[in-house]
Amino acid sequence: MSAPVDSLHVMAYIVQRCEEMAIPVNTTKLQKLMYCCYGACLGRFNYRICDESPEAWEYGPVFPRTLKVLQTHGVDYFRLKSSEIVNRDFPRPVKDLINSALRTFGSLAPNQLVNWTRSRGSPWDATSSGGKLLREQIPDGNIRRHFQTHVLAQRDPDFAQQVKGDIGHDEKQAHLDCITNAT
Repeated sequence: MSAPVDSLHVMAYIVQRCEEMAIPVNTTKLQKLMYCCYGACLGRFNYRICDESPEAWEYGPVFPRTLKVLQTHGVDYFRLKSSEIVNRDFPRPVKDLINSALRTFGSLAPNQLVNWTRSRGSPWDATSSGGKLLREQIPDGNIRRHFQTHVLAQRDPDFAQQVKGDIGHDEKQAHLDCITNAT
């Protein structure tokens, strides 16, 4: 697979796909969605989708450079930024998995995503010692194992409890099936 893409191009792709899927976003939700896409691709393909690594911040995993651009220029910057490099360089299975992750996690509210990404035993929790050590890089190996075990394997009985959303268990399971079956 190709080398990781600049994180700003990946965020542009995520913003544009969310717009096409009618997924409402804000800065917090976009950061968590990028983390979920990053984790799903690490878990399934051991593939880093971007050149920036997430760090453990107070409200969960954050891609600092991408966050700074979001805070400085807003979401509109990413609506207008080209995502052609992602369309060109990402293999179809990676794009399919990102789209599945956006459908699954995009149905959740920002605070639900924050709570899930910061849950006990998560890569954020392990890296930050439960929130005591912030701004530390979250190791890819921890993220990969977490997504393999708790998302892609769809065997985690606590997943539905950890991520309480407005969608029902059956619909959430259908989304997880889609992530698991994306190739």
